[in-house]
Formats: sequence, structure tokens, C-alpha cells
Amino acid sequence: MKPMMYFLGFVFLIVSCSSGGGYSSEEKAAADQLNNYAMSESAKMSDEEATEQQEPGTSDDVAQPVSESIAVKEPEKIIKTGSISLTVEEYDSAIVHIKSIIKSSEAYISNEYENKTSYSISNTLTIRVTSGNFDKLVEGLECAGYEVTSKNIEMQDVTAEFVDIQARLKTKRETEERYREIMKQAKTIREVLEVESYLKSVREEIESAEGRLKYLNDKVSYSTLTLTVSQNQDNPYEPGFGSKAGNAFSAGWEILKGIVIGFFFLWPIWFIAGITLLIIFRKRIFRKKN
Repeated sequence: MKPMMYFLGFVFLIVSCSSGGGYSSEEKAAADQLNNYAMSESAKMSDEEATEQQEPGTSDDVAQPVSESIAVKEPEKIIKTGSISLTVEEYDSAIVHIKSIIKSSEAYISNEYENKTSYSISNTLTIRVTSGNFDKLVEGLECAGYEVTSKNIEMQDVTAEFVDIQARLKTKRETEERYREIMKQAKTIREVLEVESYLKSVREEIESAEGRLKYLNDKVSYSTLTLTVSQNQDNPYEPGFGSKAGNAFSAGWEILKGIVIGFFFLWPIWFIAGITLLIIFRKRIFRKKN
């Protein structure tokens, strides 16, 4: 395209220079048309070159919206906790089956409390499981074939608290670094002691925030499920004659104590009745003497 433009321009120059030498009106009109064509082609070529130089995705107008649309989003921090109660018919086989379900869910038992009586047996297990396998574990226990007597699942979103602690921790660390720089410039013992006091306070706040973050990370990474497994049995104990007689004596003794205590509660009535009988008795004696 460029050689053609140069050629048209050269022709236009010749025609223009020679137009003053007595060319006809048709020739002048042709020269004007050639001039207009050359100018339009030149403008068109300039636009094409500008378009080629501006590659897609490299201009500021294109890159700016793309960069602004990319936002770093903090992953959600969800603490999952729950409790499930199961009633089983055969405790020994059921507890083995349940522990196999726990193992298959990549969970572990952090605490176990077993309680046995003459008529029942129960086991309370505290289970820690990765957050991603929490639902799998709950579903596995529900579908194990045992009676689910109670179930409670809770989810707590601590994302905002997590982000807030991270921001404050960053600020505290920057403050600590500034105090360390000031410490290097301290010249007197008093200045050193003052800066050390501030450093100690900031360090305590940093350690407290780090501890809280560690706690939240642990609770988010590993969910906690409290599982209670119980089996009810018929009470095989039947009290004998001695036990029944002892129970009867104890019950009679309790009744006797109640009667005595009740008698003392009614002492005002007995007092008034006694005085009344004494007066009547003395009147009768007085009449007999007369």
C-alpha cells in the first residue's frame, strides 16, 4: 500500500505543477479526483497502522477493567460441630462397626467414655474429622442401620473474625518493627526501658492474636462430632425376701418419723386441748366437793 501511495502522490504533484500550463477543465477535475483519492487512502492507511500497533488485550483501556475485576477473596472459614445419639441392640458388635465407619472417614477419636450398669451400657465418643469429611461421617453413621434418637449440627462462620485478626496482627508486627528501630537509636537507659516496655506489650498482643488464629485454624480444619452409643437392657435383678423386708422396715420407719414430726407440728392444738381438759376436770372436782 505504501508504494502505491507514493506513486499517487507523485502523479498528483506532476498534475498540479502542470495544471498551470493550460490544461482543460476536465484534466483539472481529474487531477482533483486523484488528489482526493490519495488523501482518503492515506487516512485509511494511517488508521490501519494504528489498529495493527494496538494489539488486543495490551491497551490500557482493556487491561484496566480486567485488572480491576480480579479480586482476591478470602476462603470461607466455617467451624462445624455436631452431636448424634444412636440406640443399638447389640453394643459390642455395633461399637466395632461404628469405629470402622469413623476410620473410613479419615477421622479419629480424641476422647471416649464408656459407662456400664446392670441394665444399660453407653459410650460417648468425641470425634475429630477433617472439615471435608464431616458430612461423609454423619451420613455414614445415619445409614449404619441404628436408631438415631437425636441429632444436632451447627455451623459457625468465623471468616470475618479471621480476616480482622490477620489485619490487626499485621499492624502489630509493623508496630513491633518500628519499636525495634527506635530501640537501636535509644541513647539513655530510660529510653531503652521505655521502648522495652512498649515492645513487651506489643509482643503479648501479637502472641495472643497468633494463638487465636491457631485455635480458629484448628477448629476450621477439624470438625468435632460427639457420638453417644447406648444399649438398654432389662433389669435382671429381683429382690429377695430379706431385701423386701428391709425395704418394708425402712418405709415403716419413714412413716413413723413422719407421724412424730406431724405431731410436733400440731403442738398448739394439743396445748389448747390440754388446758381445756384441765379446766373441765377441775370444775367436776369442785362440784363433787360441794
